[in-house]
Amino acid sequence: MAGALPAGSAMGAPGLAAKRPDLPQLHSLDQALPAAWQNSLQMQPFAGLPILNECVWLHQPSASLVVTDVLQYYPQDFSLSARLFNSLNGTRSRLAMPRALRFAIRDRTAASAAAARICAWPVQRLVLAHDALITEDAQQQLNQALAFLLSDKP
Repeated sequence: MAGALPAGSAMGAPGLAAKRPDLPQLHSLDQALPAAWQNSLQMQPFAGLPILNECVWLHQPSASLVVTDVLQYYPQDFSLSARLFNSLNGTRSRLAMPRALRFAIRDRTAASAAAARICAWPVQRLVLAHDALITEDAQQQLNQALAFLLSDKP
């Protein structure tokens, strides 16, 4: 993908440019990926959660879903306070949307639509920003983590 973007430019989630005016080379990914990326990447903004403005990515050749904050998983044994926090947030030893983010959803219909599109992708592994890689039953774990958005119950 070399040459897909001019030197010194950066790509960011929709709304990031408004939050970071100090990044003048930032190009917003407002639904359309650069043409050079389209054969290998799919992108889904996780709508309905304005606190994040997160985009979720599928690297098609490897069937890898790349997620930053909307889904988390902490299997490691951390300090007692970190274990307690992750247990309360619902992210210790299982893939989940942190409870704190669930409460931040402002448009359930938009979040549910994003979750449905993400769960429809053929996922074989999950690459999470918080130092976790899930390779076993990745699609099933993804579906379970977002099931609360895919059901009719709020």
